[in-house]
Amino acid sequence: MIRIRRSDDRGFAHYGWLESRYCFSFASYFDPDFMGLANLRACNEDSLHPGASIDPCQFQQTEVFSLILEGQAQFHDSLGRKGTFKSPGGAVLLSAANEIDFNLTNNGAGKTLRMLQLWLTPTNGVPLQADLQQAKLSPSNGILLVASPDGRDGTMKLQQNICIYKLKLGKTACGLPTEKHGFLQLLKGELEINGSRMAPGDAALISDEAMLSVRTGPRTEALYLTMGED
Repeated sequence: MIRIRRSDDRGFAHYGWLESRYCFSFASYFDPDFMGLANLRACNEDSLHPGASIDPCQFQQTEVFSLILEGQAQFHDSLGRKGTFKSPGGAVLLSAANEIDFNLTNNGAGKTLRMLQLWLTPTNGVPLQADLQQAKLSPSNGILLVASPDGRDGTMKLQQNICIYKLKLGKTACGLPTEKHGFLQLLKGELEINGSRMAPGDAALISDEAMLSVRTGPRTEALYLTMGED
């Protein structure tokens, strides 16, 4: 089964310094039909104004994958870890074992920061270990594995049975790896998945599909997650 979550149907919040689009129920936005998918609890597209900060977030037993789409951000947490990541390809994976404050600021010289965040909550009952990983994703075309449960091939290491891929494709037709559940967020260009057409900002919620076939336009970028049974 594949459900397409259209970009214009997402939740929206405007906080003055921050604008957010929510694929799933989040904060004050509630949609009983979109409460998450397997381990994925949130997929938020945030636009943070120049010089502004997101109020410190307190995570507990959650892994948060952040990808910069435009601009530059500075981050730090209550354990003293800090760094800067920027487009293109800047990514951070925070594994919050307990209540850890995480703060993020747009320090991008007068430019709006656009960022995609995925919140992943383990369901296997195994406590997370506190960790923070940073990477710069390759700009090369193809289907790139960026995070995996075993950290193979130098990828970021997730503490649950999830893989995250970055798709950057020209006009082509190809298959995608499958698991019990999948989630695809289209960032740029055109994409068709098992016959369902998607536009930028659309998401595909996937369950129990034995095969996934995609067709893409000339300049397509997306994030794709596979989630197995814990």
